[in-house]
Amino acid sequence: MDKRFKFPKKKIPIYLVKRKKIKDSRGFFERLYCKKEFYTLLKNKDIKQINRAYTRTKSTIRGMHYQVGGNSEDKIVTCVKGKVFDVVVDIRKNSKNFLKWYGKILDSKLNNSNFVPYGFAHGYQSLTDECEMIYFHTDFYYKNTSKIINCFDPKLSIKWPLKTSLIISKKDKDMKFIDNRFKGI
Repeated sequence: MDKRFKFPKKKIPIYLVKRKKIKDSRGFFERLYCKKEFYTLLKNKDIKQINRAYTRTKSTIRGMHYQVGGNSEDKIVTCVKGKVFDVVVDIRKNSKNFLKWYGKILDSKLNNSNFVPYGFAHGYQSLTDECEMIYFHTDFYYKNTSKIINCFDPKLSIKWPLKTSLIISKKDKDMKFIDNRFKGI
């Protein structure tokens, strides 16, 4: 089989996935997902939903989102237009990395994606205008099990690259900071 993806080994189960483009005089062809190649990461889970997000303005933040219980999900997140600072927060209750965050640049020109497993909250900040993201989810969206952590929570201390003109949804911005009762998932 022609391998189109590289999954570098990590200490934590977050993977920056590099995709291989096939180019010719017409342009290029690029595979965003292959069940055979993602098999070891997804552990027999199927992709159940594919979503697209468009962000008009540079400096916009979306997140930090996750689902709990029987609706936990893994995600493969890809920037198909523009550039974003993609962030995950470890919210696994017994992890030595509990509440630590990890950020990577996803850029439509770099052919990369981020694999975000269950146990991590996810969000991003647009670094360019006119960003488009594609999400592959291993479960459906359920409003009643969908959760948010405030992206400005001082317990996380995420260092967002752009400080001016921050745009964020009301529900994300109004989310209370986590307290000492938050033990993770």
